[in-house]
Amino acid sequence: MQTTRGPNGEDMVLLNPGEYQDLIDARGREAAMQAVASAAMETLSEQDVAAYLAANTSLAFWRRFREMTQQALAGTVGASQA
Repeated sequence: MQTTRGPNGEDMVLLNPGEYQDLIDARGREAAMQAVASAAMETLSEQDVAAYLAANTSLAFWRRFREMTQQALAGTVGASQA
């Protein structure tokens, strides 16, 4: 990181791409943590994570998690049940 003066005398900070990306990542993490804390973002319990990892497919897990039948899911996405 370097500091310099802009054309109007204002202080400016120069970052390399890695430092800039770290700032972007930190901002995203903070927003995500606020969303989790306010319950605006859904999270999974330890049992849900274990079920996800044990499921044959991620789609099978999410269908069961949302308590949807295969027929209901097929209708939602406009497909036929296989």
